[in-house]
This record gives sequence, C-alpha cells and structure tokens, in this order.
Amino acid sequence: MKKTDLDSIQQKINYTFSNPGLLEQAFTTKAYSRMNADKGNYELLEFFGDKVLSFVLAREFSDYFCRIKKKQLFSRESECSLTQRNSELVKNENLGRCISESGLEGFLQKLPGEKVLGKREGDLFEAILGAVALDSGWNVEALQKVVDTLLKPSENFEKESYETESFILLLKNLCKRYDILITNFQISVNKDNSYTSKLTLECDGNEKKFSQKAKTEIGAKLSVSRAAYLFIKKFWLYQPAEEWIENPVSQLNSLRQNKWISSVKYDCSQIVEAAGPEEKSPSSASLWSCSCTVERDEVKTLVVAVEKPSQKKAKNAAALKALCIILNQVREDQTGRGKGLLRLILERYI
Repeated sequence: MKKTDLDSIQQKINYTFSNPGLLEQAFTTKAYSRMNADKGNYELLEFFGDKVLSFVLAREFSDYFCRIKKKQLFSRESECSLTQRNSELVKNENLGRCISESGLEGFLQKLPGEKVLGKREGDLFEAILGAVALDSGWNVEALQKVVDTLLKPSENFEKESYETESFILLLKNLCKRYDILITNFQISVNKDNSYTSKLTLECDGNEKKFSQKAKTEIGAKLSVSRAAYLFIKKFWLYQPAEEWIENPVSQLNSLRQNKWISSVKYDCSQIVEAAGPEEKSPSSASLWSCSCTVERDEVKTLVVAVEKPSQKKAKNAAALKALCIILNQVREDQTGRGKGLLRLILERYI
C-alpha cells in the first residue's frame, strides 16, 4: 500500500499509526493475502475490533444516558431501549454505510473482481478498530475518537423515535401552552471538555430544577430539555391514568401493602354463551368476568366489573379500572386539578 494511501486513511479515521503495517493488514482481504504470502489479512483484527466496539459504545452509553445516584446506577432509558440503540449502531449495514461515506472501501487490497459488500464492509470497520487498539496499546481515548469520527454515535443518542421534533422546541411550545416559565436556561463547559446544561421550571408557585451533562453542547441542551419536557408531561399535567399505569394488579397490591387501602379482592368466573351456527370456534363464544372490590378506610367500598376474553385480561382490566377511580379520587382530594398526581402516588403511597 502506498504511503499516500496510508496517510489519507489515517486522516479519515482521525488516528496516526506508529506501526502502519497493522493498518495495511486491516485493509487486506483473505483472498488477497493468499496470493501474497507476506501479507496478513483483516480477520484477526476484526475479531478484536468487534470486542472494542462493544466496549467503547457501552462506555458512551454510560456517559450519555446513565448516572450514579445514592451509590446505584440509574439510566434515562430502559435496558431494552439501550439494546435497540446498540443494535442499530453495530449492525453490518450501518457499519458498512460509515465505511462508504468515509470513502475507505476504495483503499482495500483485494483481488481483481473481488466484491466486498455488506458484512465485509462491517468487518473492515471492526478491523480498523482492532488495528488502532493494538497500535495504541488499547488506549480508550484513541479508540473512542476513531468511533466518534466514523460512527458518530452521538447522532443516534439524540434521536427520539417517538418524538421527531427537537425537545428544545417541544419544551418551549409545551410551556407556552400551559403558562410554565423556563428560567435560568444556561450551559457551561466542564474541565473534561464536556457540557452541563441547566434550567428551572416555574408553575403556580412550584419550582423544579434540571441539570444534564453531555459530550456536546447541543447534546446537553437536548438532554436537559428532554428531562424537563417529560417531567411536565408526567407530573404537572393531567393525563388519563390508563396511559401510564403498568401492572395494575401489582399497583393495587402496593397500595394495600402500604396501608393506603384496606383490602383488594378479585372474583373471576367464565361466561359461556351459546354459539351461533356460524361460530364454530369455542373461544369466540367464551368470556371471563372479573369483579374487583377495594376497601378504603372512611371511603365507601369500590366495586368494578369487566368482561374480557381471558381470565388474566379480565383481572388486569378490573384492577386498572379500580386504580383509575382511586387515582381520580386522589386528584380531586389532594391536588385539585390533577397536577402532581403521579408524583403524589409514587412518593406518598408506593
């Protein structure tokens, strides 16, 4: 490989090799190395690069989404969400796209007519990382710089699949609509060259402060805006309980364990109706009925009944209906217009 080619590659990946032979090996296919006995191929480097990529992304996920609070690790996103983000980043199509956009596939040492597409381009990406790892003595900062240059993971981090607009704009529009003030929206640079963004929300005499850290200025602004936006949606605005309650049976049980309700009982029974001539499937003529009885001190007993296709669905639906009624009572008794309902339940009763 020509020195000019090696120089161009190193400029594109944002790393300079002490041993350019490793870089040349990363760009050498197996078929080409068989025809040139003195040359190694990229396969071994690709093995190590695969492990390096997982580590670097895990580190970046931790820095961007997670924090230590009360000696425990917490994340703004679920494990499932992080897994989906990781899968999107490391899939061969995405790695191959990064190689193509960087113009690196043109430097491959391959046989005439040999095609390198899809997975092979992804392997080249990982082989480059493997070569950088070995040449740098597994220097994490050098590896992260290469990943950031080629893969640009921060662009993925700032994507919100369920919100296509910028959270900054979403937050401003939401606050304007509900007369919520945004004060002290500021950003500062940290000693490690990361950014911290802060803002304060004010509504009806209540104040809530937010602070988020990210590697980029826009990342910090988007992150703190996202946190404030979701807080308003969940805690400061009325939302039907059906939209955010999960595992209603467990939620009712938690209220009972915390002695906010005295008891909760379920009575389920199967209803079998006569099937018409066109209804041959037994399941289509079968329903389950479930009644949920909740007792609270100094509050009248609550009884709800529902019908669903299965016993489990009927029990969950009955518990959800009962819990919604209870939360509506709390909204009226404790919060007036429903503001702070979820926070009230979580902090005081569950």
